[in-house]
Amino acid sequence: MVKFAYLTCPVTKSKNKIKLMDKISNILKEYDYTPFKPNTSLTAKKLFKRDTYCLSKSSLIVGEFTFPSHGVGFETGFAFMNDIPVIALVEKKAKLSRMIKGNPKIKIIKYSSENQALKKLRNLLHTM
Repeated sequence: MVKFAYLTCPVTKSKNKIKLMDKISNILKEYDYTPFKPNTSLTAKKLFKRDTYCLSKSSLIVGEFTFPSHGVGFETGFAFMNDIPVIALVEKKAKLSRMIKGNPKIKIIKYSSENQALKKLRNLLHTM
C-alpha cells in the first residue's frame, strides 16, 4: 500500500524553506512515503484543487511552521478534521501559535539548525 506524505511550508515569505522540503522529501522516501511537495507555479484555483486532493490522500503531513502562513494553517486544519497526523518543524527562536502547540495530533520538532531538524525528523519517523 502506498503511503503519501504531504509537505507544506509558507512559500510566500520563506522561499528558503522550500529547499528544506526537498531534503525532507528524500527522508520520507527512506521511510516508504511518497511525498507531495509544494508547487508554486499553479493558479490559485488549480493549487486549491490539487492540494486538497493531495491532502485527502495523505497519511501524514510534514510542515515547516517557523513563519505564520494562511496556507499552512488551512492545511493543518484540514489534517485535524480528517485525522491526519502532522509533524511541525519550527526554529527554536520562532513563536508558535497556541492552536498548533495545543493540538494533540501535532508532533512538534524544535530545531536550531537544518541538520538538527532532519536528524530529529528521522528519529521521529523511526518511532512511527
